[in-house]
This record gives sequence, structure tokens and C-alpha cells, in this order.
Amino acid sequence: PWGAALTASLRAAPEHRIPWASALELLAGFAMDVNERRYATLDDTLLYCYRVAGVVGVMMACIMGVRDRAVLRRAADLGIAFQLTNIARDVLDDARNGRCYLPGEWLAAAGLPAAVPAAVADPAARKAVAGVVGRLLDLADRYYASADQGLRALRFRSAWAIATALGVYRDIGRVVRARGERAWDR
Repeated sequence: PWGAALTASLRAAPEHRIPWASALELLAGFAMDVNERRYATLDDTLLYCYRVAGVVGVMMACIMGVRDRAVLRRAADLGIAFQLTNIARDVLDDARNGRCYLPGEWLAAAGLPAAVPAAVADPAARKAVAGVVGRLLDLADRYYASADQGLRALRFRSAWAIATALGVYRDIGRVVRARGERAWDR
């Protein structure tokens, strides 16, 4: 499926003036997964989020006709917020699959081995993991607020669709936060 999406993106790039750098960043994000990169710092996690989702926001905004750099930055912020929410929602599934996108420094501060998936998946660590995830969702909320500022620059139908997606994803984060250490029970 990624090959078809990438092919379609490359075909759309010239027509919609999508920066080639965005496609290269997306590929670099895929490489981070393939190479099983560890995320020691928040900056490492945010780089991953930008590469796998922020640039998708930029590319989509370009397809919607956005050219203003400030608005494109808001589109990147939305992608980052989405990915932070994905990390929060999927933290235990990812850990069970040998991946951990939570900043290692945050895990260490919570008393967990830095970026060790097995430690994150340990049921005894749920309270600590929920605390780290809460911090991540607080950060996601700041990115959602920034992204919300870019909606005014979109045409009505585009703004409506993006606002809907923003609301759905933000609510996923709210549910995860509200459930705390029981967030991943079902």
C-alpha cells in the first residue's frame, strides 16, 4: 500500500507544487522504522513524527492549494499532533512489536529503562507509562492548538474535513488520558 501511495504522491507533486523535500523526509521516516531507531530524546520523537506525519500534512495542504509557509507549518503541526496521538494510543501494541517511540529520557525520569519496549509492555509499568503518555498528549494538545490556527486559511470544505479529523484525533487522546493506566485494556 505504501508503494501505491508514494507513486500517487510523486505523480501529484509537480501539479500541486509539493516540495520534493517532503517526499524525501517521508522516506527518511520510513527508514527510521526499518532501521529500528531508538528515540532517546523528545527531539528524536518529534523528528520521527515530522517525517512520518508532519510532511504528510504539508503535502495535503499543498494539494489543497496552500502556498503560505506559515500555514504549511500549521499543517505540519497537525501531522505531528496526529502522530503523537497514534504513539499514545498504540504504545503497548508497539512495545509488544519491539518498538518504542516514547522519549527515552522521559521513560528514565519515570523510572523505566529508556526506550526498552519490553519494559514499556510490562503490566507493572502501566502507571509510569500512563504518566509518560499523559505528557506526550499534553504536547500533542499544543500542536493541535497550533494546527487549529491554520484552518482559517483553507477553503471551507477542506477546513471542515481537516477540523473533523483534528477533533476525532484529539478525542482519541482525551480518551487515552481519561482512562489512564487502563487505556490499553481494550
